[in-house]
Amino acid sequence: MNYWWLFLILFALVSGYYLFDRRKKIILVWRENQKVPAKLYGNAHFGKFGYKIIVCKNPNVELKKFGSKRALIYHFH
Repeated sequence: MNYWWLFLILFALVSGYYLFDRRKKIILVWRENQKVPAKLYGNAHFGKFGYKIIVCKNPNVELKKFGSKRALIYHFH
């Protein structure tokens, strides 16, 4: 019997590494005009449906709420 999948699942549970994490990444931006570049960044790094863009007054506060593993701040230059 093949125990490879059992090993992967146990490794994910023990190490806290989620192999099958389907939650969307959250991209935080400061202004509405940053949504288009953030969308291009999200498509390139997370796929078409793997992210959500949120416009907020202070993304640093929202980043602390969501955590750095789930959210990121997009800086547009």
